[in-house]
Amino acid sequence: METIETAFDEQVAPLLKQIDEISNNFYTIYGHDALKLKLGNYNADDESFSITVASNNIERDIYPQGRMIFVSKVSGQAKNKGIRKGDILISYNNIPVKPGVDWNKLKQTVITNSVEMVIDRNGILMKFILQKGEIGLRETYIADYVNNLNPNQFIVNGELQVPRAEARSFKQNYLNGFITAELIVKPISHSMSLVTSAIIVDESNDNRYNLFKSRFVYMGNRLIYDTDNNVFWLTFYPKKLNWDGVNKYVNNFNYKGIKGWEISTFNQIKSVKEKNNFNFGSRYFYTSTLDKRNRRIQYQPSSRYTDADDSDREYFLLHNSMQHKKNEINIFMNRFFELNEDLVFDAENKLIWFIKPITKKKYTYLESEKFIKEFNYQNLKGWRLPTYEEFKSLYDYSIPGISSIFDFGDRYFYTSTLDSRNRRIQYRPSSRYTDADDSDREYVVGVM
Repeated sequence: METIETAFDEQVAPLLKQIDEISNNFYTIYGHDALKLKLGNYNADDESFSITVASNNIERDIYPQGRMIFVSKVSGQAKNKGIRKGDILISYNNIPVKPGVDWNKLKQTVITNSVEMVIDRNGILMKFILQKGEIGLRETYIADYVNNLNPNQFIVNGELQVPRAEARSFKQNYLNGFITAELIVKPISHSMSLVTSAIIVDESNDNRYNLFKSRFVYMGNRLIYDTDNNVFWLTFYPKKLNWDGVNKYVNNFNYKGIKGWEISTFNQIKSVKEKNNFNFGSRYFYTSTLDKRNRRIQYQPSSRYTDADDSDREYFLLHNSMQHKKNEINIFMNRFFELNEDLVFDAENKLIWFIKPITKKKYTYLESEKFIKEFNYQNLKGWRLPTYEEFKSLYDYSIPGISSIFDFGDRYFYTSTLDSRNRRIQYRPSSRYTDADDSDREYVVGVM
């Protein structure tokens, strides 16, 4: 136990104090040295520019819009040319491709026999020449292109209200390098900071424009701030559950150190007009609103249809006010804490895990049990095999996947849990697949 006590005294205790101090402060970030901006085209009807402001420590390029179209399935000439699943669509013959794009109208702009498609792959722009017609992008989805920011990184995007009379000079001043921003940033957990105010400044004339007048402000990390409802929407829909399952899931849900998530009401989700940016698709979502027969209303934003049956398995949309009390944030909300190069503390299960197989050798179940009971690590004894539920709980739907702190690879591991035929369940964390045969030789990981 000396390993744990030493790690706590030397590392955790001081961090707890620092986190408490930091999480109650706001920080003002200003100027070209700290921030980078990207301005989009002017919308004369709304009298607004789409604009993104980000911390300079985000190394990848940023775009004027907050959400992008990702390739989900690819076939035909796009596949043959090398476009892959996960690529971000940037432009089609120099026309920006945005959520809600009408591909038929876009194709009508092409008068040549070929088109140039620009995609972003891991921050690198790539060009592909395709024949006009069916491109081969079978399925796409909409998401943040920066969805896993470090705590010291932040990004904010929205529709900046600029009067038509000022639009031309504003754009020119941006091109001349006179537009900057003043952001107020607050750390809200050990894993995440949020922008709470964004003022865009024209240094040539001292005009100031409030980005938070935009109905929706995109924050990266799959979060969208709704200025009308004063809540942060989480645009991540993990799985379909019945109403009882939704309640249990939400009560235990922790996203990047933040708890207190709530299921949207019918009126809240109905008020969201930017359906494309939220990637609703054809999904039905549970709401917390009851119908006349005391059933939870389900809502399909794409059609505005409703349904109600608490036994149905449907998606759910979560929001959070982010109004956390003092001392609510602590280091252990970042679920895993490294004790040394081999061990990690799991704050959720109150367990110490080996972060990789204890040995390169594989064992049958009986051999695994004997090995783990006799195992001694730096005078630490009392190790055991994890249960299936403990192993399964390592999967984080906000990533999705398991934390990169673990090095399990694609291996199967024995658990101590029996299946219906009295065989020990084997579990592969990378895919969440299971198997069961006590005579199989599999890897061993220990917990205590």
